[in-house]
Amino acid sequence: MKRIYIFVILFTLAVFAFAQSRDDVSIYFPPVLASPEQAEYLHNSFSTEAFAAGYIVTSSRLEADYVIELEVRPNIIIYDDGTEEPAPPDEEQFVLRFALIRNEDNEEILFFSYLFTDLLELSRRSLYLLNEAMANVPVVMPPENVPITVPLRVILTRMGPDEEFGRDDRWRNKWVYFRASFDYPITIHALEPDKLYDGSSIYNGDINNPPVQFYTLDNKVEPAPALTFGLELQLFNWMSLEFDFEMKFEDPEFKTYIPVVGAQLKFPLKPSGLFMLEPYAAASYYLKKPDYYESFSGIEAGGGIQFGAFGGSRGVWFFDARFMYTINGAGTYNLNTEYPNPEVVQWNRFIIGIGVGYKLGFFDRKSKQ
Repeated sequence: MKRIYIFVILFTLAVFAFAQSRDDVSIYFPPVLASPEQAEYLHNSFSTEAFAAGYIVTSSRLEADYVIELEVRPNIIIYDDGTEEPAPPDEEQFVLRFALIRNEDNEEILFFSYLFTDLLELSRRSLYLLNEAMANVPVVMPPENVPITVPLRVILTRMGPDEEFGRDDRWRNKWVYFRASFDYPITIHALEPDKLYDGSSIYNGDINNPPVQFYTLDNKVEPAPALTFGLELQLFNWMSLEFDFEMKFEDPEFKTYIPVVGAQLKFPLKPSGLFMLEPYAAASYYLKKPDYYESFSGIEAGGGIQFGAFGGSRGVWFFDARFMYTINGAGTYNLNTEYPNPEVVQWNRFIIGIGVGYKLGFFDRKSKQ
């Protein structure tokens, strides 16, 4: 196994050294002829590979020595009798047509095709395909005594599992996500002594020792499973806005629920190609008052953090943790006949919640937007 690693490293060094021996060779990549998703991904992938290999990637055709044109077409099978049909599902579905053109006289130096189905798999071959094409470019040797340097960062990313230039970032860079999750919010009630004892007939005059034991609530700690559905808009690479509809179930049989609408302002952090963090501020409103409350504003505010992991090129698996506070608390009838005042007992209301779910994304966006 060590010999294989050594061979790969030496081969990579040779490839980069060979590429960087072309002094000031510039390449222009025009827009790729393909679907919008394929076009953006392939253009970014090959441009990055060319830059990492030591070539100059220009933004204008006039500034380039060579032009590499990329085109994606469906893989069509043509039979001897002239009939044709799409390739069967067990074969590659697309053809990448690769043309190398010398810019000074518009001469097509090389043309070849490569079959593929998955874009991520193709990105792992992009360096190989680039070198296959550029091997036909005349080599300009560097001046004597000028060492050829190989970017170590590029070699490490080629060897590592989290490839900076070849990884698939589409899963966490979508314009729109649809979210579904199973949540477990736990509601906690705590007494508000400053509201209970002012004018109360049972106030004993000792503000440091109020008789809170005379007031009870059967569900001081109230767990309630819930389902949440949402729409998230990633407005910027560092900020997104989510709108949610939550169903908080009131019974173990999941027959009745309390509808809650909410919004989250998120701030995505993307330190790795395998996971992302989204701290957020949140607010929610209960469309229906729970039956056991006499007074209830229904407005909550707070925040949390969402931990997301790679869930395919279109989605994110996530774990969510949050803390919410009910504005103006909640009031319940005082059922203690021995101490009937006050008539309504006021509670501080807190919600600690955890959840797991999946977000399905649509419409790729550039990671730097």
